[in-house]
Amino acid sequence: MKGDFGLKIDFQKNSENPNRIFKSMAQLIEALQALDYHLAFPFRNEIEPYFLLEDIETGSLTTWLRTNLKEINDDHLISLEWKKILGRFLVRAKYCVLTWLGDEKEIDSREKVFSLQAKIDEAAHEEKMNTISIYSPPKEVELLSDIVQIKESLEIQNEHDATEYISPQGVATICRTFKIDGDKISELLTMKTISSELDLILQIKKPDYLGNSKWVFRHQKHFIECSITDFPWLTQFHSRTVEVLPGDAIRAAVKYNVSYGFSGEVISEKYEIIKVIEVIKVKDPEQRKFSY
Repeated sequence: MKGDFGLKIDFQKNSENPNRIFKSMAQLIEALQALDYHLAFPFRNEIEPYFLLEDIETGSLTTWLRTNLKEINDDHLISLEWKKILGRFLVRAKYCVLTWLGDEKEIDSREKVFSLQAKIDEAAHEEKMNTISIYSPPKEVELLSDIVQIKESLEIQNEHDATEYISPQGVATICRTFKIDGDKISELLTMKTISSELDLILQIKKPDYLGNSKWVFRHQKHFIECSITDFPWLTQFHSRTVEVLPGDAIRAAVKYNVSYGFSGEVISEKYEIIKVIEVIKVKDPEQRKFSY
């Protein structure tokens, strides 16, 4: 092998939209890098895994990559054997995840997530991870977010494309048709949702002029996406009876929903404007540029 592992996309020659192959490969590499980061969760204070490009083959597009580990904490000297064990584990664990996706076809229960975590834990045992640390599999929410990224990278491809993960453990065909629903996942991972109503002033970054997407606001130096369900006010806005521009602000009654997982971690946060109380116009035009 020319690296620790390879990613191969077979494609139909003379097919349309050729850039899909390169976009898909780039997004798949990013998804697997994120997966590596979460697989290495117990060691985040010590190292950060990243990929090195070893080679690219044409015909079918095959990218050969090597796992490398950057030491973060200068106070700890990581041994070469330590790095070899972790590197082998990361390659094997990705193979476990990708073969599991092909076997399961759909993630529709927490039990399936548990079974995937068990497979990753088994891979950790086989690579003797217990000799360097007490290993724990990645958190459910992180693992599923990585799987969503993998799926999105494959959705760019057409029906004739096929993708493989090549490793010392074997070749895993990465299933393009497995099902994972974002709303369903949030529901599976949520132990409790707490709702509250807030009186907030939100600076407008991106209004929804067409009425089919969420608004983007700035609040306490953070950007948040927010739907508006004050339909009388929306009617006035879309008919231009009320005018607001990026940089303006609104004072609003906001419904805030935060969902917690079974370990007490935050799974998701959602904002919904249920009543627009007032529009606060920017008096100094120079201030508008800070909203972009």
